[in-house]
Amino acid sequence: MKSWQEDLLSVTEDALCEREIFARIEAAAWALGFERVAYGFRAPLPMSNPRTVLLDNYPQAWRDRYAQAGYLHIDPTVLHCRRSQAPLVWTNRLFEHVKTLWEEAQSFGLKVGWAQSSLDGVGVGGMLTLTRSSQALTSAELAENQHKMRWLVHVAHMALARVLKA
Repeated sequence: MKSWQEDLLSVTEDALCEREIFARIEAAAWALGFERVAYGFRAPLPMSNPRTVLLDNYPQAWRDRYAQAGYLHIDPTVLHCRRSQAPLVWTNRLFEHVKTLWEEAQSFGLKVGWAQSSLDGVGVGGMLTLTRSSQALTSAELAENQHKMRWLVHVAHMALARVLKA
């Protein structure tokens, strides 16, 4: 029987492209109780316009709205993850200064979330967000699963950064 670490490491095995890797991340997120997942990749160069790649299984209408409204630049989860690698649980307070973003996200079923960033030794950053439409993250669930969620962040970044850097 494999350990959960080995199961999550399977994200990196034999996956040739970002879609295959992302499908494995989705499966791992689902096993942890999350319906939706997003991964953002940001290369440090060129400094004037860093390369950013977003992969997610969010509804297309939300993706379109998020881009059209420029939410990437004001999203408090993204702002937090640019400054810190500490995990972040979504709360009403977190979104108090961007209520429209929060209300719209919730209208698309993105109501409960957790995010963490990862930074490698050459300055390539990644951010993994796990979301679901109901059932708040309890302290008991976090105590039981946060180490797995954090492990998934690092495995996802290791696998996706490898193919997205190319």
